[in-house]
Amino acid sequence: MPNKERSEKYIPLFPLLGKGGKMDFKEQYFDAWQEAWRFHKKFYDNDGSDKTWEQIGNESSEAVRKYMGRSQYDFMKDLILAIISEIERVDKHKRKESKKVG
Repeated sequence: MPNKERSEKYIPLFPLLGKGGKMDFKEQYFDAWQEAWRFHKKFYDNDGSDKTWEQIGNESSEAVRKYMGRSQYDFMKDLILAIISEIERVDKHKRKESKKVG
């Protein structure tokens, strides 16, 4: 019988492998989508300052780095790049609109 204390601390070597050694779709992508969503939500309506863009760069690198060596790495990298592109598009639009008003 396994030691209860040990089993609570046990971290499986391949936690995402399901039947036949394949990852379940939800388990494979849910965390990446959730992390990307949080990143997008945090920066979608920012002030556009150099400091904020530096923070966007740092946090995007960290978000992608978490998936290094995992099957979702390329997916997460592309997702974060798409979000940065959208944030940049919105920022340019806001700047353009503020020039019209001001």
